[in-house]
Amino acid sequence: QGGILIRVVDPENGNINDVNDDREDSHICLFPDELPTDHNDLIDVLRSVYAPLKAWRQCAVEYHRQGCDLEFESILHDIVESLAEPAIESMYRGRDDFTVGIIEIFIALAANALSQISKHRRTHASPSLHNNVNGNTSTDLDVAASDPVFSKLAKEALEYISRADMEMRFNEYTWLVKGFYEVICSGDMKHAETLFQSVYDRASKGANAAMKKFLYGSLIGMGVVAYYKGAFADAQSYLTKAVLANPNCNPSVRLALSFCF
Repeated sequence: QGGILIRVVDPENGNINDVNDDREDSHICLFPDELPTDHNDLIDVLRSVYAPLKAWRQCAVEYHRQGCDLEFESILHDIVESLAEPAIESMYRGRDDFTVGIIEIFIALAANALSQISKHRRTHASPSLHNNVNGNTSTDLDVAASDPVFSKLAKEALEYISRADMEMRFNEYTWLVKGFYEVICSGDMKHAETLFQSVYDRASKGANAAMKKFLYGSLIGMGVVAYYKGAFADAQSYLTKAVLANPNCNPSVRLALSFCF
């Protein structure tokens, strides 16, 4: 597995784009098995070198992959809070990759909140929240909305989605997470399906490799919506295509596929 490349930047230059060379001393390469036990040590490094937003997200995601959810949140919250300082925000906004980088951080936090909602509902909600496959989610969601944990996490997810929207009105990652927000938090399957279909249409046209990566998420989304609508054959088709698009997908996708038969 490749390492995480953290570019070292001299803040005295006033422009974080000024370091573009390939000198050995201008980069730090951190491998997944080298992540510090205390993630605050890594945060100190990321801060000291004014690491690109992509590096912040990559480090956080690697902790998440290793089951360290609190570290994941702490790293991303730290950079978001740091960007509230005008001087730091101005430096980062001078980079060409700022918009994409900050959107991916906001969406990672939103997706994490939605994931926590799903985990919470599996362990605390009534059986009907798990077994409703007819698209009639309003009653169940009314029950869930009275749960303070659900409400807090749903509000957090929506806040980060809104902040991502403010940076760019149409972004595939944002629209995918919006779709899952509709499925998990509002039960608006029609709107969710529209969002997933829009991303799928853009991702499936042409040979743009950058767009193809969104196929998997959109197919998962359409499969989930079809399942909730009781259209199991369609759900099976979408999820099968998702597995083919990403053979190394999470095992939960294959498990969901088995429920469609």
